[in-house]
Amino acid sequence: MESPFIEDEIHVALMEMNGDKAPDPDGFTMAFWQSCWEFIKEEILEMFKDFYEHSSFLKSLNNTFLVLIPKKSGAKDLGDFRPISLLGGLYKLLAKVLANKLKKVVGKVVLQKMGFGSKWVGWMWSCLSSAKFSVMVNGVPAGFFPSTKGLRQGDPLSPYLFVMRMEVLDVLIRRAVEGFFLSGCNIRGAASGLRINLAKSEIIPVGEVVEMEELAVELDKDKGGLGLRKLAMLNKALLGKWIWRPKKANGAVGVGVWKEIWKESEWCWDNMIFRVGKGNTIRFWTDVWCSESVLSHCFPHLFVGVGVGWGFSPYIEGHKPSLEEDSVLWRQGRSGQFRVKEAYSLLVRSDVTGFPSRSIWVARVPTKVAFFVWEATWGKVLTLDRLQRRGLQLPNRCFLCGCEEESVNHILIHCTVVRALWDIVLV
Repeated sequence: MESPFIEDEIHVALMEMNGDKAPDPDGFTMAFWQSCWEFIKEEILEMFKDFYEHSSFLKSLNNTFLVLIPKKSGAKDLGDFRPISLLGGLYKLLAKVLANKLKKVVGKVVLQKMGFGSKWVGWMWSCLSSAKFSVMVNGVPAGFFPSTKGLRQGDPLSPYLFVMRMEVLDVLIRRAVEGFFLSGCNIRGAASGLRINLAKSEIIPVGEVVEMEELAVELDKDKGGLGLRKLAMLNKALLGKWIWRPKKANGAVGVGVWKEIWKESEWCWDNMIFRVGKGNTIRFWTDVWCSESVLSHCFPHLFVGVGVGWGFSPYIEGHKPSLEEDSVLWRQGRSGQFRVKEAYSLLVRSDVTGFPSRSIWVARVPTKVAFFVWEATWGKVLTLDRLQRRGLQLPNRCFLCGCEEESVNHILIHCTVVRALWDIVLV
């Protein structure tokens, strides 16, 4: 841990840092130090050499600016602001190198004993004691003051120092318990006199929180739900009844109604079959009357010559034609008659889509990425087309390719720029 700093470990620590964050108090981002490493590495290596030999560095490198970010609009009191610490870039690099050294042995040191050398302790003390804070007022630092307790946010050393402090606290608590200076409360509610009210308590499962109210509405009664019908599916089933039992509609209103009815005609015709009687109302090639599909699809080579005309008279002599009228049967019904209830059940079954949950909720995928993919799968990402549907007057054009309108499918799949990116990633 106390070995001299080498160029490779300093460069590795520098490249591990996020270069796209806000500029440091010196005005440079970490991206600057990363891109200019070949020009400035001699000065940085000299700084690390001085720190190794003397356990100190320029105090100005350890200055921390506090920027107050308002938590809400119209913030006035100090509690309405959130302090953000801005550390110098060179100090963060130094702390990152020390943190990488500490990360390799922190498990052994904390779990067994605090076996740090005097030089390492001197390094840590220099980093902690030389820290100065200054509050940014209108973009200008207003004086400096030292820190009396706590660890700085954004310091790469802070997480590891916190772990070591907690280890010390844990040892002190164990000693106090063993010496009977502290004792646990074994009786539930003895400290406050309160008891758990089971009638007002809820059990929340970890990792699988389910919205019970929404499930109760969506699921059928046989699956534990309320069995409430989906209005969109019920409306389709009712429109199918009009296709099954056509009536004439006159006037402007009637024409509009029939337009809506014929929009839903495809699924309805797919579930009908003709029973042949006289045959004068059935189209031989394009109606479903003797198989599961139309004959033009079953025998396309014969359907090509339909326009020539066929003579069937010699083949049907001696056969008495049926006097029964042609009729239509509903495939999904028990009696062959259309029922709204049966049509609704058919639509609900066909509407069930498989959700790719196993491809989205993956343990190694960051949570925010999984949530974004989940929103994109349901089409809930606020792309320009969705913003337009919400009433916002915005020009809809993809910012990447500038050729097509922006939508979820376009921005993630069909955009030429995105497709080139996918080709690189999936190679």
